[in-house]
Amino acid sequence: MTDITDDHEFLPNESDIPDCVVNSDKTNRRSPLRGRSDVPADVVHPTFSGDFVVWKGNNGRTQVPLHLTDDPFITGMVKYFNSSYFSVRLSNPASVGRYKQSFEYLLSVLDKEGMKQVPSNIYPILLSHLTSEKRSETNRYNIYTCLRSPALKMSSARANNRQARELALLRQIPITLEERTALSKAFKQGPRLAMPSYQPTQDLIEHLGLDMKAEELIKSIRAFSAFFILESQKIRSAIFSKFPLEVSRLRSLST
Repeated sequence: MTDITDDHEFLPNESDIPDCVVNSDKTNRRSPLRGRSDVPADVVHPTFSGDFVVWKGNNGRTQVPLHLTDDPFITGMVKYFNSSYFSVRLSNPASVGRYKQSFEYLLSVLDKEGMKQVPSNIYPILLSHLTSEKRSETNRYNIYTCLRSPALKMSSARANNRQARELALLRQIPITLEERTALSKAFKQGPRLAMPSYQPTQDLIEHLGLDMKAEELIKSIRAFSAFFILESQKIRSAIFSKFPLEVSRLRSLST
């Protein structure tokens, strides 16, 4: 491996340096930094790819079709999903996976409809597709909400929580006026979907259709468990006493 501290590997010999530079160093007459250029250097701003989304938590990436890479709605969405704000807000890979599924569903609907641009009524179109498909109410709600929530946040640059750091990260996303307008128009035309009613999971008595109280079921389970443990111990002791050589051989194999 090359030692990067070796000056001779990277610096020219003094004989190769122009005399004006050598003399300037030797006489210590180098001009001040502010006098070397009247033109300030350009400020480098972070860039966000509009071609794909890189999902957190080993969820891979999603490629945006070429004809949509200049669409303001799509580029606004891509900036949101690639942002530090989205990465900080969602640390659970499963939650990130739901957003990935939703965004790819949006791209598939645009492809089915043959749309080269995202219309302002995209959310009613998405809801129509979701309703016509065999999906659970919860799945339909999750996909629709995952696609509508970024539009709300990006169009208004506000967060539901009051954490200053997250709000600052949201406002750092370099969204353009055209992107904000496209997201805002789409959000306003999107119907608000009610959260599905929660159906609690049935308990064991309801699931099996038993005609007994919960206390009776618990006592019965405890009694059976105690009986099962005692019988298992008896069988184990009988095997050890009747087949000691075989047990010893099996024990030696396990070690």
